[in-house]
Amino acid sequence: MRIVLDIGGSSIKSGRVHCREVEGFRKDDYDARADGGTILAVYRSVVRAHFAEADGAISEVVLAHPGPFDYERGVCLVEGVAKLEGLHGMDLRAALGPELPPGCGLRFLNDAAAAIRGEARYGAGRPYRRLIGVTLGTGFGSAFVIDGEVVREGDGVAGGGELYHLPWRGGIADESFSSRGLLEWLRAYGFTGATTREIHGRACASGLASFGVELGRFLSPLAEAFRAECVLILGGIANLYAAFGPALEHRLPVPALTGALGPHAPLLGA
Repeated sequence: MRIVLDIGGSSIKSGRVHCREVEGFRKDDYDARADGGTILAVYRSVVRAHFAEADGAISEVVLAHPGPFDYERGVCLVEGVAKLEGLHGMDLRAALGPELPPGCGLRFLNDAAAAIRGEARYGAGRPYRRLIGVTLGTGFGSAFVIDGEVVREGDGVAGGGELYHLPWRGGIADESFSSRGLLEWLRAYGFTGATTREIHGRACASGLASFGVELGRFLSPLAEAFRAECVLILGGIANLYAAFGPALEHRLPVPALTGALGPHAPLLGA
């Protein structure tokens, strides 16, 4: 049995994973803009809660964590964004290791890759051998998958599998295909809200359709180069797929799908 934490920009979703089943799922809201000590205290609290509730031995604790991050060493490298900067330079392996009993492992991996792998192996992507997945939320995550496994190099694998830093519209893709990028895009269509939860109405519908076209323009050559059989669209912005999905699909050479596993996808993928 493993304890898995999916670290998000406003909440931590977690559970105990055993035989492809998630037990004790929970969602803990927290302030990702807080100082490192405060954020680390939340991580520790969630891990302790699962140990207290576990009915059986825990072999490993896994953190599906946003990057940039040194996943081998367990060092957070996030900076220059509005979340988790308080952890910059912190050795989370050293900080969390003493919380674990002898023999319990500690592993770190990319949160977007975990969610996409979960959907590829157990969810919407199961019928497909080759796919590209993206997560649209606080940041722009991605993964290239072959036969249910994330690949970071090979024919058609762009950016080492991470697309957020690729050049786009005079900046990088993360600036266009994240929550803040979507909000900025919609303001050109008259949207005056401050969060994606406020998006509705005719102006937003036009703006979202245009956003779908833009995302399709970005992903289409990547899908062709990788010989992808589908594109998976995950993350909070995927909740608006009915508004931007048709325009996206029109631009892509392969089908586009949303996830089937919800918040369990990164837990299973990890």
